Amino acid sequence: MNWRGWLGVWIAGTACAQPAPTDRPSAGAGQRSSAAAQGPSTDALERFNKRLEEVDGAVGKVVDVRARFEQRRQTALLKRPMVSRGEMIARGASVRWETREPRRSTMTVGAGGEGGGSEIRMYYPDDRLVEVYEGGAKEKGLMGAILPRLAELRARFELSPLAVKEMGGAEDNPRLLAVALEPREEGVRRHVRSVRVLIDGSIPAAIRVVVVDAQGETTDISFADVRVNTGVTREEVELRAPGDVRVSYPMRGEGARGAAP
Repeated sequence: MNWRGWLGVWIAGTACAQPAPTDRPSAGAGQRSSAAAQGPSTDALERFNKRLEEVDGAVGKVVDVRARFEQRRQTALLKRPMVSRGEMIARGASVRWETREPRRSTMTVGAGGEGGGSEIRMYYPDDRLVEVYEGGAKEKGLMGAILPRLAELRARFELSPLAVKEMGGAEDNPRLLAVALEPREEGVRRHVRSVRVLIDGSIPAAIRVVVVDAQGETTDISFADVRVNTGVTREEVELRAPGDVRVSYPMRGEGARGAAP
C-alpha cells in the first residue's frame, strides 16, 4: 500500500462489504459517466445528496474496522498493474495497513506529526527501514478518520454522482452509490487528481475505490471480509518496529538516521 494512494482511500472510505467484481472496467484518469458529463438533473442531485446525508449519519456509528484489501496500481511504464494484498485495521483516528504480498511492509496512519498534525509511517522489515511522512493539522480532518464527515469533504472537494455501472456495480442494486470527488484545494491536487468510489450504503462502506494521482497513475483498491465495531485495540494499530531500524523523513529531504523512536 503506497502513501499517495492511501490519501484517496481515506478521502473516500476504507471499509467494504464484498470483493469488487472481476470484470470491472479500466480506470483511466479521464473517465466520467455520460450522465455526469451532461450534468445531473435537479431531482437526481437531490436524491444523491439525500443518500450522502444518510451515509454520513451511519458513519458516526462506526468505531473500528477490519478488512482485507487488494490494490492494483497502474503506471505508464508497466504493461500489467502491480498487485499487492494484505489486511487493514482501523480504530478511531488510527489505521494500520499490513501488506503481505508481494513484499512485506506496514503502514500506520494517525496523529503524531508536529503541532498535533497527521503522520504516516512506512516500515519495510526486509530493509530495516522506517519512513515518516508528516501532514499538518489542517489535513488531520481528512486523514485521521475511518470515513471523513460529509461537511469536511464538501469543504475540500466537489462531489458529483457517477453511474454505478462505471464502477463495476449493478445499476438495479439500490444499496449502491457511486461518487466522484474532485479536489478544490491546490494542496490536495498536488497528490490526488480525482477519486471515484462505489459505496454500499447499507454498511456504509466502499466496495471499490479508484484514485488517480497528480502524475496520472491509477490506484484501484477493493476490500473484502469487512468487520466493523469488533473491539480493535490501540496496540493493534500501532507500529512496533525493532529499536535498531533506520528512520528517514523523505518530505524533509532527510535520509535515514538513528533508530526508530
